[in-house]
Amino acid sequence: MVKEIRKKIENYLSTKRLLHTFNVEKIATEIARKYEVDETKIAVASLLHDIAKDIRLDESLRIIKDNKLEIPDIYIKNPDLIHSFLGAFIASSEFGIDDTEILDSIRYHTLGKENMGIIPLIVYIADFIDPNKEVEKSIKNLILKEALSGYIYRAALLVCVEKIKYVVSEMKYMDTDTVFFYNFLCENEKKCLLPSS
Repeated sequence: MVKEIRKKIENYLSTKRLLHTFNVEKIATEIARKYEVDETKIAVASLLHDIAKDIRLDESLRIIKDNKLEIPDIYIKNPDLIHSFLGAFIASSEFGIDDTEILDSIRYHTLGKENMGIIPLIVYIADFIDPNKEVEKSIKNLILKEALSGYIYRAALLVCVEKIKYVVSEMKYMDTDTVFFYNFLCENEKKCLLPSS
């Protein structure tokens, strides 16, 4: 299944986006091993997280309209977010994915969501710390260190803070999902989730 998806996504993504996707898969798999998480699910979620990223905005809106999808208002106000919403639909309709954890990983990898499970959390983090992303290396290293040390919520909180700072600096709309996610991470950041050996 993973090999098939790896091949199929070449028809959807640019070379640059493919490189990012494979980087995310590699990082997410490394983190997942620490938490004894299903590596197939992690691979599928990582490979499909940006499946709609290279679709033009007008085409994205046409797909949404043609399929009568109810899109939250925040996605219209901030079109950069549409790919995550549409990506979950494409993963389901064109790749046959019906696993909630995988679909949540795709849909919430940009905004986050309160009570997000371990697989979506790992994809959220891995997406942000791709070596090719324009984020300070020391911040990426700290995030990865926290994630690999069992503090997955703290790692996600560091990502969330960086994303919030960016949204504020750009004076863009902020979704309430992100605010609730931030509060959820603050509540849980001291928990260590490494399995007992």
